[in-house]
Amino acid sequence: MWLFQVLQDRIIYDDYIKPACLPDGQNYYIHQLCITAGWGDTQATGNFDVLNQVDLAIISDSLCVRRDWYGSDFIPQTTFCAGYSQGGKDSCGGDSGGPFTCKVGRKWIQMGVTSWGILCGAPKWPGIYTDLTRYINWIRDQAQVVGLQLDS
Repeated sequence: MWLFQVLQDRIIYDDYIKPACLPDGQNYYIHQLCITAGWGDTQATGNFDVLNQVDLAIISDSLCVRRDWYGSDFIPQTTFCAGYSQGGKDSCGGDSGGPFTCKVGRKWIQMGVTSWGILCGAPKWPGIYTDLTRYINWIRDQAQVVGLQLDS
């Protein structure tokens, strides 16, 4: 199985379609406001027809690992959580695999990949995201396997 699919047609970028950069290996910033998008459920309604986006803040590992939050189910070595302690905004079922991007300076950086969570938008259960900063070397290695050179 390949991580990358080499497209036969070129992607045409415009005002709505733009690439996101890979992280440079630096960690994300707590409270940084970022965006995730996906075709998933909204407010547990079962509507999967619309591409949605939501702005979420990165939450500290020390909160997500608390017993009254995710406790030992949260793995700070490979993931981070984002949302709000009071809930209200979140990724949801069907969004897994989607991008979690943050604007850093003038660039959009894909810091994570939507992974999992409990309920949708519930207090103290923010979304869990795979931390791409932990996998950047592996991603670059896999790109080389299929003949892609990723910009630094």
